[in-house]
Amino acid sequence: YLKLLLGIDKRLVPFRILGLEKKVETTISIQTSECQRTLTIGGVIDRLDEVDGTLRVVDYKTGHRKQEKLPDVQAVFNPENIKKHSDYYLQTLLYSAIINDSESENPNKLPVSPALLFIQHSNSDNFDPTICFGNAPIKDVKPLVEEFTEQLTRLLEEIFEPTIPFQPTPYIERCESCAYRRLCGM
Repeated sequence: YLKLLLGIDKRLVPFRILGLEKKVETTISIQTSECQRTLTIGGVIDRLDEVDGTLRVVDYKTGHRKQEKLPDVQAVFNPENIKKHSDYYLQTLLYSAIINDSESENPNKLPVSPALLFIQHSNSDNFDPTICFGNAPIKDVKPLVEEFTEQLTRLLEEIFEPTIPFQPTPYIERCESCAYRRLCGM
């Protein structure tokens, strides 16, 4: 994997690595039938770099399956698309939105591009890890941030809504590797 990654990096020269295993977070306000809540959400970016005046939020993936493309932001939040690993899109878009809005991480308001780097599929000369909606690579997350945030807020409101009962995933095979499977009884 390291040799493949070094080959990818060699094709990017010049570039700057701005962070590895970089923790990012933001707050989001939601409204349920009981109250308004402010949640802190975020995670750890595998790699934040700058290539040709664009910040890239790179999430490394070592799975053997090719990433299926989703058509738009709404598809990221469609539960049927979990089989297409919409969760990968969700994670990388969230981190990209956080970096896009961050004064400290993006003081020059550079474009922010989300990338999923499937290392074993990266050995072709024209490999581009930028995630796509349809066939269009997302070169700047800025035009998507508002819709993404609205969809994320709606999902979090549903999750925290006390009048909506918890429903475990219908995709039982996902439970095998889930760290929270005991919480929902799967």
